Amino acid sequence: MKIDGKVIETFYDHRQIRCIPESGGILLGKLFGELLIIEQASVPGSDDKRGLFFFHRNKKRAQTIVDQAYRESNGEKAYIGEWHTHNEKNPEPSWLDRSEIKRAFKKSKLNFDFIICIIVGNDSELENLWVGYYAGDKIINCQRIISSK
Repeated sequence: MKIDGKVIETFYDHRQIRCIPESGGILLGKLFGELLIIEQASVPGSDDKRGLFFFHRNKKRAQTIVDQAYRESNGEKAYIGEWHTHNEKNPEPSWLDRSEIKRAFKKSKLNFDFIICIIVGNDSELENLWVGYYAGDKIINCQRIISSK
């Protein structure tokens, strides 16, 4: 898995430091053979619902972002998952996070046979990301992440 440097910047620009609401959005990218490249992360909008312990993105706005990226890339860039923040140094998915990623996998029209979930902690280190992969069986925590800046 490779995460574009602009995506990492988006994550860290929206970290949940102190008592501010969670942030989040969708992930867009491409698959080249075995390499998944995350190229874009949407940012929270005024129509998203946010609190200290939750983030619910606006589905209509997210679908507009997905459709536009797909169209502008001639079908190469597609929806690959979700990201959100936690106010903790070593983020771990809650039971709600786990159920939401499973729900997104079942309810979304996917271009791939998997979905990715990234949880961004409140530190500025790359290791401060929890990255999960779900393909219908169990959520697997990914270990190998490459950042391109």
